[in-house]
Amino acid sequence: MTQNVKADILDSKLCQITLGVEIPSLEVKNEIEKNYLKLQTKVKLPGFRKGKVPMDIVRKKFSQTAEEDAVNNLVSDTLNKVIEEKKIDAISCTQIEDLKFEKEQPLSFRAKIEIRPEFEVKGYKEISVKKKSVDVVGKDVQDAINNLQERNAQLVASDRLIVEKDDFVVINCQGILDGEVLGDWSEKGRLINMAWDNFIEGFNQQLIGAQKNKEKEITIDFPQDYNKKDVAGKKVVFKTEVVEIKSKSLPSLSDDFAKDMGCSDLDDLKKKIEENVKKEKEFQSKQDVEEQLIAGLIKNNPIDVPSSQVDNRLTHLVSKAKKYIVQQGLQPEQAGLTDDALKEKYKEEAYKQVQLFYVFGAISQKENIQVSEEEIKNEIERAINSAGQKEKEKIKKYFNENKETVFQRLLEKKIFDFLVENAKMNHK
Repeated sequence: MTQNVKADILDSKLCQITLGVEIPSLEVKNEIEKNYLKLQTKVKLPGFRKGKVPMDIVRKKFSQTAEEDAVNNLVSDTLNKVIEEKKIDAISCTQIEDLKFEKEQPLSFRAKIEIRPEFEVKGYKEISVKKKSVDVVGKDVQDAINNLQERNAQLVASDRLIVEKDDFVVINCQGILDGEVLGDWSEKGRLINMAWDNFIEGFNQQLIGAQKNKEKEITIDFPQDYNKKDVAGKKVVFKTEVVEIKSKSLPSLSDDFAKDMGCSDLDDLKKKIEENVKKEKEFQSKQDVEEQLIAGLIKNNPIDVPSSQVDNRLTHLVSKAKKYIVQQGLQPEQAGLTDDALKEKYKEEAYKQVQLFYVFGAISQKENIQVSEEEIKNEIERAINSAGQKEKEKIKKYFNENKETVFQRLLEKKIFDFLVENAKMNHK
């Protein structure tokens, strides 16, 4: 350790310790002097060439810079050495506090350090699990066929003149507040699915009964806590014109439809659908088993985990959720999902995922479950070979830059296989 540095653990709780550190005044002075010498080689002042400014002028003009840099360097370097020599399993330094620096005096500070949880993993063998059957019945196949028809349905113009609850309606609308047109709330040619109230809550209900090519006023009282402040707590009138009424037309079940789906005939389509339903049921059954195993692991190992890692995971989950919402053609605010709402929704999941990361790590170490470089290489090659020609280079680049992701995925699979093999499996 840096000579004569004093370092003590002042407090330890959950996944955090507080270190008290004191650096001798002589080391502080030496660090400041080194900074003055560095500055002298760099600074350039009127009347002097670069590197030729007298030291007394450097000291006078750059004392604050030299001292601040010295303090920052000493805090960082000393803390790293203390962590290493005390064998602290640190994750991050979350806070430096009570920093005291005076000339000719020792430099002292306290550092809050997040550490990895220490625990003995238990209860990961013989977890009781109920496994669902994967039998495929006629209703399963028919439901899948119905869904396929729905996904391939087309919107066709209706000859009706009155909007009904199951219609698709093309509208022009103007949002008006206190006689002023709201540009952000005015649209032309917007398609409204009357069965899905995703435009403005309550709008679709008032649109029922509207006549084609006639204007109808729809009044919305926005709540005080509405996520868009320009209309929150206000009454907005939407002058709405129904341009077109459409209805959904399902394709008929025929050999032609089957051929459009890439099959030889209708019987071939039904056979492939049955195979896909079985695969989906098997996948769902596997997921259900994994969820039960995870619940058992967390129950048997209720460990505390570092808050910074939970925050990072929560940020990732929120970002992923927002991206998915946008892919569905919505903005998170339209769905009432602000950042705060999403954080509240996913905070428990984020905590659980970090817990599981440490529990899996402990199981891997205890049972010597490992992933080799060869396995990582084979997994990357498998992903590349299964991709289309245009995507191969992109996928190759991604996986080669994210080998840790591949490693974690393969390790997780091996651990789940181990847990399933050692579980108490009850079939239902």
